[in-house]
Amino acid sequence: MTARRRTRLQLGRAILLSAVLSTAGCSSQPARLELVGDPGTSAAAVVNNVPYGQPVSLGSIMLCVSSPATATIESVELHNPSGPIRVDAFAVRPNPYYHNQLFLGREFAPIVELGFDPRGPQSVSGVCPADVRTAPDSVQSQTMELAVQVSWTSGESAGGTALDITYRIDAGSAAATIPFAIWLCSQTCPDSLTRAAPPS
Repeated sequence: MTARRRTRLQLGRAILLSAVLSTAGCSSQPARLELVGDPGTSAAAVVNNVPYGQPVSLGSIMLCVSSPATATIESVELHNPSGPIRVDAFAVRPNPYYHNQLFLGREFAPIVELGFDPRGPQSVSGVCPADVRTAPDSVQSQTMELAVQVSWTSGESAGGTALDITYRIDAGSAAATIPFAIWLCSQTCPDSLTRAAPPS
């Protein structure tokens, strides 16, 4: 081996070692629970003519994790709640599109009657698609649909600007604010509630 080739080989090894050490020194971001879709995506479910005490179940809230992990949901509450409204139950199920099922929209019934089981662990382990429009079926089929059952007791309207979800992941506790607003109204909801706004 010539001196010049030996020098190049040693230089290459030095560069490779430097890159490995640099990568090892960087800590990756912890996995977190997210809403499927582009960053900044938000939605709102506004329900008119809701009797007091009537269970209202809402779905099509697609969840994923930012990197390989399992997030187990422990609680779901309304973010910045207004009025006497509460979350009575919640549950997740695999993406219904890939199981010959319909997405849950808005139903005046408990989630247990709509294909969801609130008993037992409510886990999400599908990794978020890089682009939901072009992601392969093998990725999209692993996302999970969240259903939330709410009810209220009085007033003209009640709701919250998003969903606050607490969950366990990587042996620790975490929280996520999912930008999905929910509003119930005794009659027709005002226009101000029909526009989905990011949580404050």
